[in-house]
Amino acid sequence: MTGEGRVAFYSHLDDNQPSRRLASKLEVMHLFDLANFTFEG
Repeated sequence: MTGEGRVAFYSHLDDNQPSRRLASKLEVMHLFDLANFTFEG
């Protein structure tokens, strides 16, 4: 949380390893994963 009672938001693409490492160093809490599906037919 920020000092003003707001929650900071952070996201990155799954294959963005530098961003993933930065989040880990900052001790960012993992909240959820998103998945997109495309159907062709």
